[in-house]
Amino acid sequence: KTGNAVSTAEMGVYLALAARRRHNQMQQSIAERRLGSPTGGALFESSVLIVGWGAIGRAMAVRLQAFGCALSATKRSPWAADGESDRCGVSLHDVCTTSDTQAYHALIGRADVVCICCTQDESNKGMINSEFLAAMKRGAALVNVARGGLFNHDDVLDALNSGQLGYLASDVACVEPVDPSDALVTHENAYFVPHVGGVTHYSYTRMAEIVGRAGAAVANAQNLSDWPSGINEELDIQIVN
Repeated sequence: KTGNAVSTAEMGVYLALAARRRHNQMQQSIAERRLGSPTGGALFESSVLIVGWGAIGRAMAVRLQAFGCALSATKRSPWAADGESDRCGVSLHDVCTTSDTQAYHALIGRADVVCICCTQDESNKGMINSEFLAAMKRGAALVNVARGGLFNHDDVLDALNSGQLGYLASDVACVEPVDPSDALVTHENAYFVPHVGGVTHYSYTRMAEIVGRAGAAVANAQNLSDWPSGINEELDIQIVN
């Protein structure tokens, strides 16, 4: 609905590849004129957990399925009995709600890559904390295309330092604009991009189309109850019908 899901999902796949193939270490090999290093991981036959089954999570699942990943997903609201994943042509191995802590942690613990695609609100700020990270498979990768406020900065840094978290690849940071001196940002096993997941010509064209349709609806006194709620919350817009 917001127009940027496809581009953000593509960024998520890019970051998952960067994490599995160890982007920073590849750059270091170039600097040291070394060939054939590092040995990375493949997405093919990797277990990937998508946290958040909104437009971005679904779009990312469609793309990751093409890589041959074993996909699972979790979200806060209950899953529909008719198989929500089937609607977008994705086969999910397992699903659960985040409120089912035992099942949620079990899915986290089986994943080679955990992709954060959920919205952020007061209930889940700092959710990527020591408990979440301890539930992950040791050495697994974490991808975040959601919000930096979902990170507990110090817990993520500790997990990287201990090796519990194998690699972090993120489009968002705890503080934005990104602080280039932040110990998390400069970590050898972390790769950050400057919140550009949705910054593409395609996304901007789609956003303009959506705003144009909404403007026409306002002019024609149409109901805007289906206007994307995420935009309203972030921009503090109140729609009055």
